[in-house]
Amino acid sequence: MAIPIYVLCKAKGSSISDIGSEIPKREGHQVLEGNIHCQYEKIGGVFHYHFKIDGENLYMGEESLYFKDRKVEIQINVRSHEGRKTPKLEYLFIDNLKIKDEEKFSLKKLEQLDYGIKLLNCGEENKKEGMALDYIRSNLFNIGEFKSVPTTIDLNEELHKYIMDAKEEDADLYIFGDLYPMECRTDFTLEEKFNLLREKGPKGIHDIHMNQGNCDEEKWKKDEGIYQDGGIFIHFKDDSWSAIFMKFESQKITAELVEQ
Repeated sequence: MAIPIYVLCKAKGSSISDIGSEIPKREGHQVLEGNIHCQYEKIGGVFHYHFKIDGENLYMGEESLYFKDRKVEIQINVRSHEGRKTPKLEYLFIDNLKIKDEEKFSLKKLEQLDYGIKLLNCGEENKKEGMALDYIRSNLFNIGEFKSVPTTIDLNEELHKYIMDAKEEDADLYIFGDLYPMECRTDFTLEEKFNLLREKGPKGIHDIHMNQGNCDEEKWKKDEGIYQDGGIFIHFKDDSWSAIFMKFESQKITAELVEQ
């Protein structure tokens, strides 16, 4: 199995808008740079840092769709479903990212992409070309480098610095995750979701975190798969790259997983 609609979205940082975040009620409220107010808001019991970007073009294999003035929601977990007492999240933010093996993951290939949303799960060619993200196999970092999230407010602060830098400097954003269409329900089949994408267009991207190694959570097993992890890469005007990677503490790297 795999996450439903794995995509890579390329967008201009200047198109970022509608930034916000939910925070736990016990943490009160928070105001981020740019007068962004974060308050307790129960949306499905999960807390997200969120913003919108331009995503007018959707590339589904050979099919190219255009949706005028389409803003796409980006949802980044800053707290887990089970994290009532602790966030149970881990993160790794990298500045001045250097690629160790361009064959496994290529920033040059990313730069060549057109702006818009590209489906990555239409074929094996994306893995071969180094255009799909895998925390274990892309050779970007050591998984042991991840840090535990202290509090939701702390993570909001760190995330926000990167997003605001990308916005103010009009950097290019590359966002990996699961695409969901407008008017979509959780019980829709994959075919129904693709039909909605063609008819209504994309609404948002979530699962911007590791999407494998869910050892303790049977309900997430259906989303397991290699070369489909989520994350964000930021390419600044000075040709430097930063990256944002997230995972849940419950996601473990096992020998069986590495051998896949």
